[in-house]
Amino acid sequence: MRNLTIQRRKSFVASLAKIKVYIEDHEKGETYINDIPCRKLGAIKNGAEETFVIEESPLKIFVIFDNLSKGYCNDCYELEAGSEDVVLSGVCKLAPVTGNAFVFDNNNSEMAFSNRKRNKRIGWLVSILALVAGFIVGFAIISGM
Repeated sequence: MRNLTIQRRKSFVASLAKIKVYIEDHEKGETYINDIPCRKLGAIKNGAEETFVIEESPLKIFVIFDNLSKGYCNDCYELEAGSEDVVLSGVCKLAPVTGNAFVFDNNNSEMAFSNRKRNKRIGWLVSILALVAGFIVGFAIISGM
């Protein structure tokens, strides 16, 4: 077993929300994030740091805000196998389309880039659908339907 420490740098963006940390777990998965079964490790407040005990096998770490937006408001970090303790850090970035998601520092893997690109596409789709639905409801109210 090894320790995983995640440091959430203090930021005004999403400052009142706790981020939820999930780890890939094919046996005890509670939820699916990006079609990967995951279990919750814990939550982290703005400007706080938490340490979790994890396995030594290669794993994916996910950070989300809630189960409703986990499909497009998340970041993923791939951990290699090993026994050394791991320290990760990051911050919530201002990006209304992707729900001001938490982003890991120095996460330049191909999986992270493709995940962020996919999140932007889904975020734009959700935003456009919400705009269209709002327009239709507003038009119906104004026209007295």
